[in-house]
Amino acid sequence: LNLGSENSLLLLLLLLLLLLLLLLLLLLLLLLLLLLLVLLLLLLLLVLLLLLLLLLLLLVLLLLLLLLVLLLLLLLLLLLLLLLLLLLLLLLLLLLLLLLLLLLLLLLLLLLLLLLLLLLLLLLLLLLQRLLLLLLLLRLLK
Repeated sequence: LNLGSENSLLLLLLLLLLLLLLLLLLLLLLLLLLLLLVLLLLLLLLVLLLLLLLLLLLLVLLLLLLLLVLLLLLLLLLLLLLLLLLLLLLLLLLLLLLLLLLLLLLLLLLLLLLLLLLLLLLLLLLLLQRLLLLLLLLRLLK
């Protein structure tokens, strides 16, 4: 009886040790699972961070591209304004040239009129001289 109770106590102790070992193994497995879960979460966070960084980079690139397009449009607008100013200057120059030509024509016309008046005066003087000569001749004949 005594030996049997010792054996049963040994068996109970062995069973308890086995149960403790199983519990330790289960705890180790749970810890490993928790570690794996934490590692997976960290990996997921890293992937999310990388995706966010990529998105930020894409946004910055898009903003830079937009700024470049806006700068190009601004340059085009400035060039168009410059061309318009040049065209206006050319038109003003043409108008000034036309005015100058008109003034020159008017001067020429005035000179021509002056010459005609001088010619008329000369003709009148010649006619007057003839008349005077005729009068003189008539007096001499009387």
